Amino acid sequence: MCIGALLWDYLGRANAPLLRSEDRPGIVSRSVGGVAFNVARALRKFGFAPELVSAVGSEAEGEELIRAAETCGILTSGIARPARSISDSCLVLEDPDGMIATVADCRLIEAVGAKLVRNLRGGEPPSFDCVANASCHIVIDCNLPQSALMEFASPDAFDGDELSLVSASIGKINRALILRNRPSTAFTQTWRKRACFCLMMSPARQKEQEAWLSLVSRGQ
Repeated sequence: MCIGALLWDYLGRANAPLLRSEDRPGIVSRSVGGVAFNVARALRKFGFAPELVSAVGSEAEGEELIRAAETCGILTSGIARPARSISDSCLVLEDPDGMIATVADCRLIEAVGAKLVRNLRGGEPPSFDCVANASCHIVIDCNLPQSALMEFASPDAFDGDELSLVSASIGKINRALILRNRPSTAFTQTWRKRACFCLMMSPARQKEQEAWLSLVSRGQ
């Protein structure tokens, strides 16, 4: 199970190095993204059937995000669609030298993240019974707000479940440090879509996890 962002990634790639206030030709593209979605898609490729717990807008773009996840074979019954809401998005700016900056508009998952986690604890919807009644591996996207992460930190929360916290940036993973002393919790930083194969490794398999991280850091 993966909980966190399902959103639109907008990538602007300039053809030449960029300086502040410059206007350069390039390519602007849109794709489905979000850390939780990217992890779920990677797990699906390895033969797992991950459930994605997230929130998308009530507009046509939200429906398109859900269809894209289903096309990847991801279970989507845990995706909320609050009334009169707008889907989250992320803008990435790059030039030939690499990434310049990222702006993440995650207002929707920030607003409803804590409620999503509380629903998990109660086994709602019914597909979440694996969390309420048995051990489960939960991948947590650090785009979730602090209030949602606090739900995982409660003493009686998700007892017996393995948690993997994933972030695409150091700035986001810092908010999850409240869980650093929780048993059966692993921390991972991803680099773009070279996704998260190491997430299938539990803390009990630290050596394998470190090996995967080494491969990812070398781009393999």
